[in-house]
Amino acid sequence: MRRPNGKLLVIEEGGQLGREIARVLAEQGIHTEHVADASEGLERLFIDSSIHVVLTDFELSNESGLDLLERIRGERSNVPVIFMANEGTASLAIEATRRGAFDYLLKPFGMDALIPVVRQALRTARLNRRTVHLGGFDESLKAEFMIGRVPEMRRIFKEVGRLADRNVTVLISGETGTGKELVARALCQFSNRADKPFIAVNCATIPASLLESELFGHEKGAFTGASARRIGRFEQADGGTLFLDEIGEMPVETQAKLLRVLQEKTIHRLGGNAEITVDARVVAATNRDLYHHSAQGKFREDLLYRLEGATIRLPPLRDRRGDIPKLVEFFLHHYASEFKIDNPRLEKGVVAMLESCPWPGNVRQLQNVLRASMIAAGGFVIEKSLVRSILEREAGRGAASNTTTASPTTSIQPLVTASLKPWADAKLDGQLSSQTVTADGILSSALEEAERYFLTEALRRCRNNRTAAAKLLGVSRATLLRRLASYGLE
Repeated sequence: MRRPNGKLLVIEEGGQLGREIARVLAEQGIHTEHVADASEGLERLFIDSSIHVVLTDFELSNESGLDLLERIRGERSNVPVIFMANEGTASLAIEATRRGAFDYLLKPFGMDALIPVVRQALRTARLNRRTVHLGGFDESLKAEFMIGRVPEMRRIFKEVGRLADRNVTVLISGETGTGKELVARALCQFSNRADKPFIAVNCATIPASLLESELFGHEKGAFTGASARRIGRFEQADGGTLFLDEIGEMPVETQAKLLRVLQEKTIHRLGGNAEITVDARVVAATNRDLYHHSAQGKFREDLLYRLEGATIRLPPLRDRRGDIPKLVEFFLHHYASEFKIDNPRLEKGVVAMLESCPWPGNVRQLQNVLRASMIAAGGFVIEKSLVRSILEREAGRGAASNTTTASPTTSIQPLVTASLKPWADAKLDGQLSSQTVTADGILSSALEEAERYFLTEALRRCRNNRTAAAKLLGVSRATLLRRLASYGLE
């Protein structure tokens, strides 16, 4: 295999790590020079054109990593810069990539993680691909939007950093509870639209007949009940960001009008003739497979292509278990502040137990379990048995999966293999594959409890819109009303 050409400059004050890096990379045929001072490193970089990549500590005694990066970008903007950081944070990752960093590694890291990054940086330098400098950053906007150290999350942070200031439509996909709205807010927060409105619209919770008015507004008298002019979400988000959550639930007719807005940057209020120019960056999110939706005629193919100006795919929690300890720490301190509890503590073994859970409800489910645990502990040590009991209590409220799609003319048939609320949540979100099982041997009380849960949870998610809840459950509205009456849930 052809080895990358060029020299790597290592700026590392401790000395031992820098020498070890130089030794290992030399074995890989990569020429490496090590210095222990930022000023010396900059001097070497500016006089030696054979230095193609810089690998530097983020925390230096005389200069911050970001200041060092700014000076390198100012003199030799085509040199990829890789940071070695003691603690990875979302703000660090985003700000570093905003300012042109090529990548960063969290200490301690193995040489097997370093070598591919260096090789890629050398290849990039050889191709002379210029990294875009996204400009300055308002320090008052710094905030952690997500917790993550694993490679999957580092990828998300870097993507947010690279896309934040680019005026392109972004589609965020991922299972329910993975943090899609948090990513959308981060795209706004770290962009040049940060001081403008961030408007969120959940397309799944607004009736189809009202969604168009919600987005584009209406004039007085546009329809029965339109007693005054209403400014729509696009106009409210002018200059800022419009977040369209659950866009896969948007009616096809409204999709056509959204496509036109994205193309023309203009809207018409319902009942009005005036053409209104709007400058709102659209960020959309979905937990659906929009390609599958498109093949079924439920989602416009041309709109899908338009939305995919850039795509960010969020991993489920089960694929980033290494982040669970940090997430636990974050949520515990968050709720400790909310409940005015000093020094929240966990019994040994709780985190390991949480790491082993399947978490079909993702980060949101973990968050709910920790909140309930802290409330139940009442300020004392959160014991392993307590957390286990909360997990089991959650499991006792729901059902694993429906066996078949219920007929619109019959009662709902929640045939289940176990009573697990998180799995039932995922089923309602359309995330579990259908399974063929039977109800033989399942106690009738468990079936009733599961059915009751599906009914109440569907209504909650649809904000008591019974037509929408019936559609979610796959039954007719009349069937839903009968089942609600049978459980006294009218």
